[in-house]
Amino acid sequence: MASNKCAITFLLIVVVALNVSICCNANYVLGTREKLNSGVFLQNNNYVLIMQEDCNLVIYDSGSPVWATNTGGLARNCYCIMQDDGNLVVYKPDNRPIWASNTGGASGGHYVLVLQNDRNLVIYGPAIWAAGTNTANGATMFIPKVINANETGSVINMVTSTV
Repeated sequence: MASNKCAITFLLIVVVALNVSICCNANYVLGTREKLNSGVFLQNNNYVLIMQEDCNLVIYDSGSPVWATNTGGLARNCYCIMQDDGNLVVYKPDNRPIWASNTGGASGGHYVLVLQNDRNLVIYGPAIWAAGTNTANGATMFIPKVINANETGSVINMVTSTV
């Protein structure tokens, strides 16, 4: 039992290390203390995460919105930042927060926000939040088990290799 936990933990560390090293120079990643200013976006193929001028942080799939912070109209020229406590926050220009992922923990961590190629927006370091916008046919960066959210505890697929 303990060796299985160690093997799974090791596998997760290797997979995360491989994926982070591959993606960290990409334009679909926001690192710790990096900002998305108004009009700036992350893009992964047809998926775009943009900090709009109306302060709404939105994911678009081929031009159609699929997720948003619903902060549009609360101010203008806001910015979004991946904080070193793991919290993704949208701030007004006067530095007052108007939306947060509420994933903050201890400060000083190294987190990345990734717009994945399955359309999901995920905070890694370790994964502590996801927008839930992924499609069924996309690749997932790491998941030791895939569980159907509509069933309690049934394992659909065990991932044995992701590379």
